[in-house]
Amino acid sequence: MGALVNVSNEQLKALTEATSTVLERMLKLSVRFEAPTEHKGLHQHDVSASIGLSGGVVGSMIVGFDRQTAMNLGAALVGIPLADSSPELADAIGELTNMIVGAAKSKFTGPRINISCPSVVMAPAHAISVPGSGSVVVVPCVTPVGRFSIQLFFSAENGASGSDAGRRAA
Repeated sequence: MGALVNVSNEQLKALTEATSTVLERMLKLSVRFEAPTEHKGLHQHDVSASIGLSGGVVGSMIVGFDRQTAMNLGAALVGIPLADSSPELADAIGELTNMIVGAAKSKFTGPRINISCPSVVMAPAHAISVPGSGSVVVVPCVTPVGRFSIQLFFSAENGASGSDAGRRAA
């Protein structure tokens, strides 16, 4: 894997392990990860959930879906079909994102990281921007019910040397 700005291999491994664990245990779904890439600019989704990070790492994680994948994953989580753009779908996607980010956070080493409550956006082809001109690391995820991505933005000003967040991944 090439160098990715402000995200360590350790953090990527924690994120993919956490995502696998959550999807396999809670949704009974397998997940395959494609190679993470650095992405500048906006990434569009129909449904997304964003969680802010503070403390040892400052930034955000955004989990983004197309409409059908969000509905499929939400239904797998709660056990019933969910209507498009319903409050229940927003709750399910927020909870799924919270479980993934919370599980990843528990695997990060170094200074303590705090996470916010998820903010869910449901609107066709929307994009969530990150502060400044920073790069976002995008981790594409493939499940039997659809594709989604996890985007990580860690601020360049992070002083989290114990978690390797402020350095390039090798």
